[in-house]
Amino acid sequence: MKTKFTFFTVILTMAILCTFGQTPNKHLKVNKNDFIKKILNNSSTDKDILLNDYTFSVSTGTYSNLTGSTPIVNTEVDPGEPWDDPESSIPIGFTFQLFDLNIDSVYLGAGLGGEISNFDYGNIILLFETDLEDRGNITEIPLSPITYKLEGATGNRIFKLEFKNAGFYEEDDSLETLNDYINFQLWLYEGTNKIEMHYGPNSIINPIIDYEGLQSAYIGLANSESNQYLLSGTPNNPTVNVPPFVPDSAYTINGTPANGIIYTFSKNITGINEQNDLSTRIYPNPVYNNLVINLNDNNTADVKILNCLGQKLIEDKIIGKQKIININSLNSGVYFIRIETADHKVITKKFIKQ
Repeated sequence: MKTKFTFFTVILTMAILCTFGQTPNKHLKVNKNDFIKKILNNSSTDKDILLNDYTFSVSTGTYSNLTGSTPIVNTEVDPGEPWDDPESSIPIGFTFQLFDLNIDSVYLGAGLGGEISNFDYGNIILLFETDLEDRGNITEIPLSPITYKLEGATGNRIFKLEFKNAGFYEEDDSLETLNDYINFQLWLYEGTNKIEMHYGPNSIINPIIDYEGLQSAYIGLANSESNQYLLSGTPNNPTVNVPPFVPDSAYTINGTPANGIIYTFSKNITGINEQNDLSTRIYPNPVYNNLVINLNDNNTADVKILNCLGQKLIEDKIIGKQKIININSLNSGVYFIRIETADHKVITKKFIKQ
């Protein structure tokens, strides 16, 4: 049995990154079921999840395989070999905003196949995260290409990434066959920063085996600020779930997306963007004892200090232009301050407590 590095492992490495300020180790070993329990046990009504990044919608359309696309460079295998747990840095071709981070490439390697991230795993697209592999692994002849291409005119381009005819590791491991398959694509839109997940033809004869006892793959978005959007319910009309995820069924939809299903996460213009709000200052940063908040003008605002799991640690209020918050009670590490003004403008800043 190979080492597992699942979505839940990634979320744990996010916590490690926030606590120690280090890039996570790709080979960190975590028992998935134990980690699920830890997430459920740590969930509480005090979690303050930042939910105004994206709006979700579902539609249908004709699925078409990419043509004239470029194969990824998989650093985990030699050229011409079937893939398993692919690892590759893929250029987008333009600047794309994923949550509040501007990126120009996406990375395969954080999960077990259908999981896309920036390189340090801080922002994740769960396109179809389950344990996937090339259906050619039995014959050692590649049958499941992963390719990408850039389409459209400058300013309105679309980056497309396709997993074609992907098989399931658990079927291979349990039955020594690779009959089941799935096709899907990721589309990233220049300018609007919209994310689309397109699903094509599939054949899933052994879902309990393929999905390791779950009902489907993990599908949604997540980042290190505990912004997590996981789809559950009917594949044709799923529900977006956010932490705490109770019960276990809230983690996945209850089947495989049908051919032609499109899941869209549209970036909200009013979403939280730390980089764009230059009028609000926090200092010093790093900080030892007292954190100063300066607003651009007199205002009334609610202030919350969150850890990297989204848990509220300190709550206060600003009346006027400035507030000083004592943070002696916090351990050393990375934290986020969330400021919501009376006119519902939300500002998030990251700071380091020394």
